[in-house]
Amino acid sequence: MRKIPAYANIVWICSIIAETSSSIKGETSLATRCDLCGRHPVSGNSVSHSERKTKRRWRPNIQKSRVFVDGASRVAFLCTRCMRTLAKSEA
Repeated sequence: MRKIPAYANIVWICSIIAETSSSIKGETSLATRCDLCGRHPVSGNSVSHSERKTKRRWRPNIQKSRVFVDGASRVAFLCTRCMRTLAKSEA
């Protein structure tokens, strides 16, 4: 059995705490929800030709975008559908 240095365990535990603490606060490191319409991942089944069902998720295409709100620019996480709608309304 390989001996793991003590500091390696500390780094591993700190990374787990960093991941879980953000989810406990209700914050995530990456955007999973559109700031404009609120679209979020949904779950369901992938169905093969033999009709075997396996769980999967459909994730919206969230992109970081710069939006002007009340004359000030702000970074927002938008789905591409909302980005397309905003581009149409600006034209």
